[in-house]
Amino acid sequence: MALPSAALRVARARALLPRLESALQDFTTTSAEFRIIHTTPIPPSSSSDDTTTTQQQQPQQPHQPPPTLFILDSSYNPPSLAHFTLATSALLSFYSSPQTPPPPPSTHPPARLLLLFAVRNADKATAATTPAPFPHRLAMLTLFADDVSAHLSTQLGRRGSRAPPSPPPPSPAPAIDIALTSHPTYVDKTAAIAASPAYPPGTAHVHLLGHDTLTRLFSPRYYAGSALPLAALRPYFAAGHRLRVTLRPTSASAEAAPVEGEGEDEGAAQRAFVERLARGDLEPEGASRAWAAAIEVVEGEREALGVSSTAVREACRKGDWEAVGRMCSEGVSAWVREVGEYR
Repeated sequence: MALPSAALRVARARALLPRLESALQDFTTTSAEFRIIHTTPIPPSSSSDDTTTTQQQQPQQPHQPPPTLFILDSSYNPPSLAHFTLATSALLSFYSSPQTPPPPPSTHPPARLLLLFAVRNADKATAATTPAPFPHRLAMLTLFADDVSAHLSTQLGRRGSRAPPSPPPPSPAPAIDIALTSHPTYVDKTAAIAASPAYPPGTAHVHLLGHDTLTRLFSPRYYAGSALPLAALRPYFAAGHRLRVTLRPTSASAEAAPVEGEGEDEGAAQRAFVERLARGDLEPEGASRAWAAAIEVVEGEREALGVSSTAVREACRKGDWEAVGRMCSEGVSAWVREVGEYR
């Protein structure tokens, strides 16, 4: 999947801003809990001149089996290579599974990626202009989605090719939805997604979590008002939803030694948490030991070593565009440089 020049892509994303602002305004002034506002690639029924809509998309036809929906939920301030590797590694792992044969070109892949943006966040400031306006983050997400789609198309094409001497043709990548939610917590978000007509009944959700999110998800403070606060998670796991937790990447090289307190110790702590869950240590708070089987803990990709949205913003402030290019996908890197985000 060849992408246009960076300048053209940024210009197109800028042109989307009025529609994105309108979609955001419409969403925040209604009682809506979840709404898809953009899909990559553009659905065949959509006009090429109107790639953003405030209406619910219908990603799958009724006769198609329920897909697996991979959900990446973040403030995207900005989308970084850490987000990129969370999404692409999960989907490539899914398609590498023996139980997941490559889809024929004429059919939809059995998975979708949802880039979820909460207009309210349980932990972070929700000011729409801090530090990048919400519409700008959504514009960056459209560029990010195109970058993810292009990467997946190339990688899936290589997977399906049996003629290595020549470059394999691109393979259909999973569709990528960008959506808004009014809920700040994972439990309420996934309930709103499941209640939406956007995805078929029975769709399995896989939340893609970063290294520091698992313990926050299980923190009783988000589920106050009950003697068994973690019982609030029961509907999530009862529906067959899962979690994929990616540890912070580490390096054994002399140039990039792990920071004390991170890396191996952090990974051990995350795995120990899952083991505690499996032993039943959290049952007094309402958790079930069976939930541990629905949590996958994987190593982080080396490409994301030292990458965070905070680090990207700092590099932008310094004008270190080489560092920005290392920490962001092509489209996002071009946007923050040309638009002057975070300066």
